[in-house]
Amino acid sequence: MQFTQIVLILSNHSMTIQYSYFLIVFEARLGKELVESADKPDSQFISLLVGDVILDDEVIDTPEGYHLSASAATDEITIVGNDAAGVMYGCQTLFSMMGSDSNQIVPSGDVIDYPRFPYRGMHLDISRNFHGMDEITRLIHGMSMFKMNKLHMHLTDDEGWRLEIPGLPELTEVKYLCSFVLNEVIFMMMLEIRYKKW
Repeated sequence: MQFTQIVLILSNHSMTIQYSYFLIVFEARLGKELVESADKPDSQFISLLVGDVILDDEVIDTPEGYHLSASAATDEITIVGNDAAGVMYGCQTLFSMMGSDSNQIVPSGDVIDYPRFPYRGMHLDISRNFHGMDEITRLIHGMSMFKMNKLHMHLTDDEGWRLEIPGLPELTEVKYLCSFVLNEVIFMMMLEIRYKKW
């Protein structure tokens, strides 16, 4: 199915973040504007809902699960998630089906998906290896594409304290200069061995 003008159905105002994200990514990737509406048109619309995900007459109540349905007969796409996160992951699946071409045709069909593991994360240590805001934003977008839900960040560690605290100037004046020195480690090991002999 191919869309010329798309109406996004606003069905649940508790998903403001998901709607905003969908609008931004959809318009940026495909170069098409979405018309927001509370009323359902006859065709060419995308509906984002929070509700029950049903597979073979059985409710799949796993958090972050979703059902994406694309119908060529009515030119409509419906994403139903068990929660707001499920709707978000359904949007990511839709974006991957569309690709980056503005004339990409979305295939008809149904996708029911839910995570096997509740914790799907990434670790980023910016206390020892500093990364700029653009790189971190790109990482978060990539994690979203792969439906990862946890970002474990080391903002500050004693080896790389980066936050200035007026009452503790030595944290930024001295602490960031500390590093692993092999000679100090060898010296401490020799002392330990010597004292153990006594």
